[in-house]
Amino acid sequence: MINFLRIKEYILKVLGLIKMQKTEKQLLEDRLKELLINKKKEEGIVVSLKGKWGVGKTHFWKDLIDNELKNNNELKYAYISLFGKNSLDEIKKEIILKISIKDKVLGSISGSLKNIKTTFGLKEDDNSFGITGTLLGSLVSLVEKKDFKNVLICFDDFERLSASLNIKDILGFISELKEQKNCKILMINNNNELKKSDVHNYQNIMKDDEKLHYVLTNTNLEKIFEDYREKIIDFEFEYSFNDFDEKFNNLYKIDIFDNEFILNEIKKNADNLEIENIRLLKQYISNLELFLQYFQNKKISKLVKQILIVDIMIYSYEVENFQLINWYGKIDSTLIIDSLKKGYILEKDYLHSNLEMLSQKLSAEKSNFDIANKLHKIPDKFSFEVNYTKEEYIKDLKECIIGHEDILLEVISLDNLKYYLNELDKYSSEFNIKNILDECAKKYIDKIFKDGFDAKKHMHNSMIQQIQNENPHLNKYVEEKRSEALNINGLSEEEIIKNYHNPQEKSSWGIEEEILNSINLEKHIKFMKKSPQYFEEAFEFARWINRFNGKKPFEKTYQNIIEAINIISSENEEMKAKMERIKNIIDKWDDNKSI
Repeated sequence: MINFLRIKEYILKVLGLIKMQKTEKQLLEDRLKELLINKKKEEGIVVSLKGKWGVGKTHFWKDLIDNELKNNNELKYAYISLFGKNSLDEIKKEIILKISIKDKVLGSISGSLKNIKTTFGLKEDDNSFGITGTLLGSLVSLVEKKDFKNVLICFDDFERLSASLNIKDILGFISELKEQKNCKILMINNNNELKKSDVHNYQNIMKDDEKLHYVLTNTNLEKIFEDYREKIIDFEFEYSFNDFDEKFNNLYKIDIFDNEFILNEIKKNADNLEIENIRLLKQYISNLELFLQYFQNKKISKLVKQILIVDIMIYSYEVENFQLINWYGKIDSTLIIDSLKKGYILEKDYLHSNLEMLSQKLSAEKSNFDIANKLHKIPDKFSFEVNYTKEEYIKDLKECIIGHEDILLEVISLDNLKYYLNELDKYSSEFNIKNILDECAKKYIDKIFKDGFDAKKHMHNSMIQQIQNENPHLNKYVEEKRSEALNINGLSEEEIIKNYHNPQEKSSWGIEEEILNSINLEKHIKFMKKSPQYFEEAFEFARWINRFNGKKPFEKTYQNIIEAINIISSENEEMKAKMERIKNIIDKWDDNKSI
């Protein structure tokens, strides 16, 4: 049912006949303007605007005051960041320079300059007492209240106060401006960060014994600020708004990618991000812009661009435990991190290639998983759809299996494949399911070893182990493919010796065990006869293996080395005599493993 009252209300709002309800931020703007800018009473006031670091307090205030300065020529304003200030005189000097009444100030106190020069021993023609002089801070005390009429001063960055500045002096000066000069003061502060400043200042001060008297006043900023707070602050406001969408849309100016996706990814991971911190958001968007050319590349898929967005988010915010959108989509993280650190893209062409290849891979995987999903649904459809015929069932199974032998075991289990093949065999005699199963298994084995040996992939690949256990006739095929990937036949003596050394030096191993266990007996015998160094290295490696208690690593390698020595020893009497000492040592290993 159409709500005509709502439609009427909306039209009236658009026409301006009904005032739109103000947001909390707009209400805060109005209140600050009322207290600091529009207030007619000629009396001083101090207002505190507090909030977490990076939430946009300063940005909010600068937008507000910039608009006011455009429309109010009488407003005199000074923004004072306490960051980098080393003395109160610096602050006073900056105020004088910024309130746009320099000429009036110098003119109104011209009669007092002679007295000051006399007091400080300056000559009549000494012009060093200008606006760059060290005594300019003294002018503040000479300025009359009327010269400070409509003067608004904003003090920012209390948490970044220098250790050489006493916060009591700053707060005392603010109190003086309020009480004696009737100034309007805004303090932008984050008291939580003062604790960090206390720790930092304490560490710096304690390095210099001469500064120990500053410890109590410069490492207790939070407490001192709280003590003064009740005395000098008239109004206090918390800058804390749920306005992340607004912040994002204000900063996201370049059409990098789907802004709704980026916004949602940030929100989804809000628990791991400082989502209120506008500085980090700026940094993240800037980092996205750095990779703009890849977001504009049409050969890079939408999914890969989404992965890139999340990867950049992880590195920009330096957090863990993200809700990653695709666990198998991997981009070269080292290249991303190094590029972000340097501020420019390293190896642009390589990254383009990496992202384009990943796009193709994920596109193929998506297609493969679509086949798997269809396969899983077909038996249910046959069971529950009365009008779904046996012929249709066989046809659908066949379409998913025949022609897709190269990908099936990547997306479904061996047991499921056997089930679907048995279903084909049950309702049709045209299929040789044993041949189909072998073809699927071989295609899967080929892919595993296709681009060189991946020890982790093979050692923990339960699919290959299951294939070998349930189809022993394929064991030889697996070993041949593994040997090709390991390049066993092409391994030199030096390469094998290196694989002997690595486990002993690192006290750990991975691919070395697969490589050495794959070297056949004949190769050991050949190299032992050819190279004394190889013989000695193999012997020492066997000695090292023998020192392990219980089930030994490299067990097949150990057996082959010992068997090779025995075979060489049995060739003739001369060899038997040469090998006698070595064989005696081996015989004693079981009795004394320390040999």
